[in-house]
Amino acid sequence: MKKILTLSVFLALCLVSVPLYATSLDAGFLYFKFLDMKKEKNGQVSQAIELICTDPAAGAVNVLYQEDQNPTVFWAPVTNGVVTLFAHRPSRIRLFAFAVNQTALPKTLVAHTNLVLFGKSSTPAPRGVADDLHANLLTLLPTIELVSPELYYWHQTGQPLEFRIQSPALVSTDLSLQLLAVRPVPQMAILENHVIRSLKLTPSLEFFHTPPHDEHLRKAGATAIRQDILYTSMTDKTMEYALTYTLALHRSRHGFDNPVAGVLVCGSSLVLFTGLILKKRRTPWWKI
Repeated sequence: MKKILTLSVFLALCLVSVPLYATSLDAGFLYFKFLDMKKEKNGQVSQAIELICTDPAAGAVNVLYQEDQNPTVFWAPVTNGVVTLFAHRPSRIRLFAFAVNQTALPKTLVAHTNLVLFGKSSTPAPRGVADDLHANLLTLLPTIELVSPELYYWHQTGQPLEFRIQSPALVSTDLSLQLLAVRPVPQMAILENHVIRSLKLTPSLEFFHTPPHDEHLRKAGATAIRQDILYTSMTDKTMEYALTYTLALHRSRHGFDNPVAGVLVCGSSLVLFTGLILKKRRTPWWKI
C-alpha cells in the first residue's frame, strides 16, 4: 500500500509542467533519441539525448539515471527537451524518463536506455542526487530492461540480445498484468529501420532479438549508430503503462567479413612462403 501511495504522489507531481510533443512513433509513448557525443576541453565526454513524447496529453517529464550499478539515483536536468549527460571517467549509465497522462484510465509513460561514456578528466562530472520520492520510482514502475549483454559497450547488428519486462512493485503487490495490443502489432513491438515488427514474449515476460545486419549502417562508418525502439503497453487494471527502450546499434564488426576470401588469401600466402623456403634451401649459400 505504501508503494502504491508513493506512486500516486508521483502522478500528482507529474501534471504541473509543459509536455513534450513529437510524431515519430505511435501515439502515447515516450522515448529517447541519441544526439551528439562530444569530448569536452577538460577531458570529460558529454552525450546529448532528446526526449520525444508522442502523447499530447502527457504532463511533466522526469529524467533519472544510475551509474556503474551504483544504487544512488541522480537527476538529469532537461533543457528544451534535451538532457545532456557528462562523464569524467568510463561510466556505464542506465537512463530513465517518466511522464503521466491523467485520463479516465491514467497512463504512465516510461522510457529506458543504457549507454557507456568514456571520459578521462580530473574534473568530476556534475551529479545531482534525486530525492527519495523520485528515486523510489525505479523500484515501482515497470521498465523494458536489456538483460544480456547489458554491460557490453558496443551493441551491434547480428548480436543476440535478451530483454525482459521488469515490474517489481506490481508483482510484489500481487497485481495482475495484462499485455495490451500495440498498434499495428500485438504484445512487444520494435521500430527497426523505419519498419515495425513484432517480438514474441515468453510467459516470464522475456524476449530475444537479434538485429539484422544493415548495409547502410556499415557504409556510414565505425562511429555511426542506428536507433531502434522497442515498445509495448500493459495495465494493472488501475493504471496503463507505455514502455519503451531505445537501442543504439553500431555496424557489425565481422558480419560482412568474407571467410572464403580470407581462407584463399591465407592459403595462397602459405603456399608462396613455403615455395620460397624450398627454393632457397636448394640454392648454394653463397648465392642466397
